[in-house]
Amino acid sequence: MARARLRDRHQLTLKRKLQKIKQEQGIFHAPTSISLKNSSTITKKKDNENNTNNQLNIFNDNDIESNEDLENKCLREYEHGHYSPILVNINDLDLEIQKRCTDEIDDWEKLKQQRESVIKSGSVKPDVEDAFEAFARSMGSLTDDDSLINTVVPMDVQYLWSDKYRPRKPRVFNKVHTGYDWNQYNKKHYDTDNPPPKTVQGYKFNIFYPDLIDKTKTPSYSLTVCEDNRDFSILKFHAGPPYEDIAFKIVSKEWDYSYKHGFRCHFQNGIFQLWFHFRKWKYRR
Repeated sequence: MARARLRDRHQLTLKRKLQKIKQEQGIFHAPTSISLKNSSTITKKKDNENNTNNQLNIFNDNDIESNEDLENKCLREYEHGHYSPILVNINDLDLEIQKRCTDEIDDWEKLKQQRESVIKSGSVKPDVEDAFEAFARSMGSLTDDDSLINTVVPMDVQYLWSDKYRPRKPRVFNKVHTGYDWNQYNKKHYDTDNPPPKTVQGYKFNIFYPDLIDKTKTPSYSLTVCEDNRDFSILKFHAGPPYEDIAFKIVSKEWDYSYKHGFRCHFQNGIFQLWFHFRKWKYRR
């Protein structure tokens, strides 16, 4: 049935093409009272018509390919092009490649363990937290002169964008640097066996902003002296949505803005860093 239908469609297509060629060449049935002058023209047109018919007869029924033939042809071209990957034995590969390969059973067991850990904890640890912990590890461990300062000063602020984005506090990893101030007074009254009390000599603030909405705006900070106690100041950080402003209470002293003494203020890879030391003054009587 399929071949018969293809044959009928082929014959119909040939007839339509022949009629179109006749219309383009202007071949019509001439009347019997035509003159002898036009007889040669009619003869030429008939010759052209015969040539056209001969050309159309070249396309015989054998040239019509069935669906099965077309499918076999496509399969042969697919195999000849090597589109399908060849199955190889893992033992035939190099040892380095075998180490990078993961067994299906091992991969499934690893996936099951990850699912169980998520079910027990009830939360998924995002990649940004891993990046922050990696940064915290790169900061190194705390020394005797360092301590953490992560106590946030409460702030009662209503944000204009709170109806669009849920405000959240950024993660922080801050250090306060303390040490001995060996000025002339302390040198006279203290020694290494009986050292003077430690004083705050600087801070290192590291605020994590990985999901800022407007990444073109750099986070900023502002310093305000406490009204009730002039010896302390409020250091506030502002970044924009979806992060809330965050503030810390620090010692109110003059900052040393020299990069030679460790001052740093930049925003890179979603981390805003503000490192500074206090300016040292010589003892005066």
